[in-house]
Amino acid sequence: MPGATVSAARWLAERGVIAAGADTTAFEQITPGAGHRTLPVHRILLVEHGVHIIEHLTLESLADTARPPRS
Repeated sequence: MPGATVSAARWLAERGVIAAGADTTAFEQITPGAGHRTLPVHRILLVEHGVHIIEHLTLESLADTARPPRS
């Protein structure tokens, strides 16, 4: 599962964000076969820093506006 890494979670927390989100089911990376046993990104953001995590966002239109025009 693609997603944020522990270093990304620390980077976000250091910058004082109040929420972070993604269009995936699990906000953080989950290696194949690992399941949801440990979720260190959730622990860092939610438990240690009070950062809200939002999953299943619809980000396609935002991504389209953020891309530079193709030539």
